[in-house]
Amino acid sequence: CTVMVVLFCAGCTSLLLEASFGPVDVILNKNVNQKKYARIAVVPYDVSGYDGMGRDKVSGAAMSDRYTFELMKAGYEVVERQRLEVVIKEQELSITGLMNPKSSLKVGQILGIQGFVFGSVSGHPNAFSVMTRLVDAETGMNIWSIVISNNIEKNAIKMKRRGHFGGG
Repeated sequence: CTVMVVLFCAGCTSLLLEASFGPVDVILNKNVNQKKYARIAVVPYDVSGYDGMGRDKVSGAAMSDRYTFELMKAGYEVVERQRLEVVIKEQELSITGLMNPKSSLKVGQILGIQGFVFGSVSGHPNAFSVMTRLVDAETGMNIWSIVISNNIEKNAIKMKRRGHFGGG
C-alpha cells in the first residue's frame, strides 16, 4: 500500500536504524481519507523525556526539522516551523495549546493546513523511543502514528549471539 510506504519513510530517520536496532510500528486510522492531509505543520518535538547528555542531547526543533525533511520527501507540503511559531505567538498560544481542538482549528485555518505532526522522544542514548503522529487540525483525531523503539545494548547482545560481530 502506497500510504504505508509513505508513512514508513516519513517516520524513519533512517531505514538503517530500523534494520539495525529496533522495530518501527505504524498505526494508520483506516476510517479517514489519508489524501486529505496534504498540507501539514510539524510542531517542535517534546524531548523532555529524553535523558541525553553532551553530544547525545537532542532539541525538539532539530527533531521536527529532520521529520519535516522526511515528510517533504514523502510528498507532504509542510509549513515552515518559523511560520507556525509566529502564528502561535500571534494567537497567544503555546505549543501545548495546539492540543485544544478550538485552538488547533484556528491555527489550522490561518495556515491553511489539514493536520499537525506532533512528536516526542523519551529514554536515553542506549534505549529510546521516538513517537510521531499526525493529528487532524479540525477534529484533533489521530490520523497516523509511528513509533521507533531502540535498545542498543539489548540488540547488540542479540547480534553478537547471531554471529554478526567477530570475537569469541
